Amino acid sequence: MLSVYIQDDVRSALGSTLNFFFASGYLVEYIFGPLVSYWDLVLVSCVAPMFFFLLCPFIPESPYYYIMKNDVEGALKSLKTLRKGWQKKDIERELQVIKVSVEEAMKEKGTLLELISTSTNRKALMLSCGAMTFQQMSGINVVLFYSETIFNQAGDIGLSASNATIVVAVILIAFAGVAMPLTKAYGIKNMLIASASGMVVFQTVTGLYFFLLYEGTDLSAVKWLPIFNLVGYVITYSIGYGPLPCAVKGEVFPPNVKGASSAVTVGYSWG
Repeated sequence: MLSVYIQDDVRSALGSTLNFFFASGYLVEYIFGPLVSYWDLVLVSCVAPMFFFLLCPFIPESPYYYIMKNDVEGALKSLKTLRKGWQKKDIERELQVIKVSVEEAMKEKGTLLELISTSTNRKALMLSCGAMTFQQMSGINVVLFYSETIFNQAGDIGLSASNATIVVAVILIAFAGVAMPLTKAYGIKNMLIASASGMVVFQTVTGLYFFLLYEGTDLSAVKWLPIFNLVGYVITYSIGYGPLPCAVKGEVFPPNVKGASSAVTVGYSWG
């Protein structure tokens, strides 16, 4: 959705806001969860969607949509709203770029059959779905859903379980925008390798901690280890397998099949 509203020079930076809001949602739940009932927590969780519901009618339609409907005036009006402060010539230049982009997309519009029948597209699909698979199997959802339970079972860690989960969410927010500049410096592949390596180390140490704890070993000297490992885990997740599978999806497919590929990979990831 960002790609049809936002200019290229800030698209990557704003793309990282997805992880910021993802983490912010967890922070809200972690803060209010211990304080209110489940019903009240549901009501708290409805606040953000309600704001979106109320404000959505005021969002201007995408200029790409207007061009697809051959409504040049509508597209120009939309661009003037979205690009306030731009000079007229710059808006008209972007309008021409959008026209060319839409014409090429409509002319070379790929289908689901083309996505799976072409060798290069199949390889790209396997790569994208593979990245999504590793993201979902990294354990991030389990860790975030059960972080308070993990801290409760870890015993005395020097911090209450509810406060420890808040620390984890704050760290997740703090590192939400770090992945993009690091990826520009070191590349997607290197960041995915670093992310996976870090998650393996922190998860292994956490697992070993609980194994020794259940065996009756005195771990009071390292009671800080669970929160240290979970913080390290969410940091290494945030710099790689959190945002980058979506970046892989956007990079490996040719423009004419991006629509079909997005539908398949997103459905595969969350289906």
